[in-house]
Amino acid sequence: MAANTDLFSPYISTVDDLIPSNDKDEKHLWTGESPVPVVIAYNPMLVGSDEVPHCWKDLLDPKWKGRIAFASPLKSGSAYTLLCTMLIALGWDGVEGFVKNLDGKLSGSSAEVYQSVADGQFAVGLTQEKVVQSLIQEGKNIAISYPREGTVAVDDSIALVKGAKHMKEAKEFIEFVLSKPNQMMMASLFNRRPVRTDLNPPEGLPPMSGIKLFDYDVTWASGNKQEILERWAGMVPAQ
Repeated sequence: MAANTDLFSPYISTVDDLIPSNDKDEKHLWTGESPVPVVIAYNPMLVGSDEVPHCWKDLLDPKWKGRIAFASPLKSGSAYTLLCTMLIALGWDGVEGFVKNLDGKLSGSSAEVYQSVADGQFAVGLTQEKVVQSLIQEGKNIAISYPREGTVAVDDSIALVKGAKHMKEAKEFIEFVLSKPNQMMMASLFNRRPVRTDLNPPEGLPPMSGIKLFDYDVTWASGNKQEILERWAGMVPAQ
């Protein structure tokens, strides 16, 4: 969204006062509808309680070599967010150490990451909170670790396309997406966090105030994406 604001028209929703400033564009060119924390997932059948990685730097421990599930950020948007998060936490030297611990193994998709951890193919994986929580509710062998240094929660978002042919309906759809009934339904069915401050997180998840967050600059992440991915590609075997 941040990389394509020239395609959007500003729109201020009727519930704008319930949406935190960091969950929307300052010029109202896009509005977040669900913040999505990225987390470290692990299989408690393979990872002892004293081994759980509680920090990004823990993933650099040689004991995890070949045991980490991660999708290529060249193919996955969530993996790119995770790469940028690790850059904030570890810098490029740390990311290089992380790549070495991948041992040449990259998952084919973001969905493959959490499934392979739950199935026991990998001990840990980097993914999104909402998908892990859904698997936990299904009784799968998977759990969530929120890195103590901090993580990020980039919003899934919605915007009004500039010059839309059905402008009235487009605005009505934005209002629907941000409405209390829809936000509650998305939380209940898909463990998606409501962006609205008057609603609670999905059952079983901590409030956002309980998760340490980095100051994630979406403009930096979008503006430097090509350079970041080129440097990543230079570190990783042919993908």
